[in-house]
Amino acid sequence: MFSEQDSQRAIADRLANKLISEEDPFAVRRLLEEEGCIAVSQQTVPDRAITEDATPQRVGIWDARLENGELWFVRRNELDTYGLWARCERISAKTSRTRIVLLGESVARGFPYDPSYNCATALQHVLSNSFGGDVEVVDLARNSASYSQVLEVAESAVVLHPDAYVVFAGNNWLVPGGLSLSEAAEILKSGGGWSGIQALVRDQMRAGVSKLARFLGRLSREQKIPIIFVIPEFNIDWRAHLGWEAPILSYEERHRWRSLLAEAQSALNRSEFACAAALARAMTGIDEGASPVALEIQAEAERALGHTENARLLMDLACNSNLYLPVPKRDRCSPMLCDTLREELPVHGIIVADFPATCREFLGDALPDSRIFLEYCHLTPEGIRLAMACAAEVLLPRLGKPFQSWRKLMDHPITVDAKVEAQARFNAAVMAAMDEQAEATICRYLEEAARMAPEIIDLSLLVAEAHIRRMPIVFCDAFDRLLAFQNAFPEIVRLAYAFPNKEKEPNLPLIAAICKIASAKRPEVQDIIDGLLLQEYGIEGGSVDLLHPVYCDLSCSMDCDWEGSSGYLKSHEHESRFRLFCDRAKPLALVLTYRTPDEVVAGEELTIWLNDQKIESFSPAQSWRTIHFDLPAKLLRRCLNILAIRWPEPKHSREEQTAFIISKLTAAGGRNSWRNLPELFPIYGEVFSFAASPVSSASERTSVASKESSALAGVLVQTSTVPAEDSRNRNLKVS
Repeated sequence: MFSEQDSQRAIADRLANKLISEEDPFAVRRLLEEEGCIAVSQQTVPDRAITEDATPQRVGIWDARLENGELWFVRRNELDTYGLWARCERISAKTSRTRIVLLGESVARGFPYDPSYNCATALQHVLSNSFGGDVEVVDLARNSASYSQVLEVAESAVVLHPDAYVVFAGNNWLVPGGLSLSEAAEILKSGGGWSGIQALVRDQMRAGVSKLARFLGRLSREQKIPIIFVIPEFNIDWRAHLGWEAPILSYEERHRWRSLLAEAQSALNRSEFACAAALARAMTGIDEGASPVALEIQAEAERALGHTENARLLMDLACNSNLYLPVPKRDRCSPMLCDTLREELPVHGIIVADFPATCREFLGDALPDSRIFLEYCHLTPEGIRLAMACAAEVLLPRLGKPFQSWRKLMDHPITVDAKVEAQARFNAAVMAAMDEQAEATICRYLEEAARMAPEIIDLSLLVAEAHIRRMPIVFCDAFDRLLAFQNAFPEIVRLAYAFPNKEKEPNLPLIAAICKIASAKRPEVQDIIDGLLLQEYGIEGGSVDLLHPVYCDLSCSMDCDWEGSSGYLKSHEHESRFRLFCDRAKPLALVLTYRTPDEVVAGEELTIWLNDQKIESFSPAQSWRTIHFDLPAKLLRRCLNILAIRWPEPKHSREEQTAFIISKLTAAGGRNSWRNLPELFPIYGEVFSFAASPVSSASERTSVASKESSALAGVLVQTSTVPAEDSRNRNLKVS
């Protein structure tokens, strides 16, 4: 339910805090590097000794304060606007108790169970069975922590005099230090192909991990503090966006790849798994494993056929492939990074706790799934407990305690409150809907939440209503009723009003799943939600701009941030999808200004689809062109309709596409976090404007039809230049 704008606001907030409070002059630069705002310096992790000559004035967001001759660290709440750190108000001076410092990202933070249950709680619990009450875990894990932030906190935490560190991190490290775009361009110039880019990513990953290992190794040696590094695992049940194609393919290969994708998806839906696996192998033969999509389909088919080991290998390849593509992916630790950590860390004296290996022992022949993972990388309470038992197994002997296996350490379960579990499942449903996971997955999370806390269905309906309404949430009728749930489900209520002034973008897959689950006991829910959507976004009230985020369906697309980078939509995927909300079966008039900037394959056309049914087709146009067309009333559904533009195939050979990518990499230069570079992919089509309005009367339709046009059976087509004033308003240079 949160947009890219929210992410940018969070970055701005962090930057402001750095500017007003950081003593480190490089902290602001590191933040801008990590968020992809500026080129990444190769000196992210300093090669220097770690000493206590200058006592740190801050550890994380806890400021040093001398009280009665003892050094305490006191939380500065204003530095944690978004609740990224533990809620501990004060960190005391070291006592006789064994002190463990926990470092890491949101997985180590225990998101979304924190603060009710988290990794620090679980680690304290498993260690207490060996130490009694004579042990404490200082929780310095941070949601969204980057590579360099983890190391900064590790260095500053020396002043806490820990007896050991436990580091649980790696999910956020896409390419530590960033990727050199000029090196990537040279690889392609020399004929290295995309496999050469993959090798560069691997080399950069290894260099980053090696630097990290050296840093932690020096800290451990100089401070005589054992460091346990818990290697993360990932959830194989989380799927990539189907639009992520290999960057370097000819137009024939792209066309064939998409045809095979449609056949493979259909075979999966029919439970014809052997057929789906064969089709996915054919896709991989075309893209050479550069896209995770085919590998994931093949893995799903192999798993259904009972070939567990094959499925695991394929999912590992898919996760690595995901890392190699510069697309807007979710952060999770790739198998390649795990292997590099296993190799590099022990060389520098860092003790490895191999969580993926422990998961294999725990699950037997099964693959990591919802028993351990809540969603793409965050853990269930069972997964959290297992990860910390894995850490404690190697930690205890380093603290002079007898060895205990993770199995024995798991003998003491912790009960998590049902409402906390339900809240976490709801949060997972939000994530699944945002990431275009299957409807069945979203519904499963909501069903589990409702079983654990039945009242969550009423709450979810209030969340849906609050996010559908265009008005600020605090003015919605649902707001006061939401606050009644504040104590029982604080995180869900926070989802509803965390950004009260933001422009809303309803999470429609989540809303649809809420309706489906709630309708089982309250059949009227669907009509109520449909009525709200029509009231707020219905087309009957007049013309709507289909490029507005509510109507433009680009949530997981490479073009999700097009408004921040261009004055008009550039589609780097074969299909652009839009939403229409209609109340009555009445024809709609649409006006589209588009162009297909590159030469296209002979005979290819731009086609318009409504609810998966082809409506019209138009010829490609390298200059801006405006077309008028109608959507027949008989094909429109009440409430949500999906309108799609399927673009013609740009006529690029592999050589031409390679030259195109080289030019883009060379022009960009510097280093990049390799998170999302849509400009490296072909541009299928561009949309300057797209509007829909009801056809209200026969006379109006006649008036429209009288315009000078070339008729296509009721379709109006005009070749045009965009008006100068529009060009200025949309920042468009018209050729």
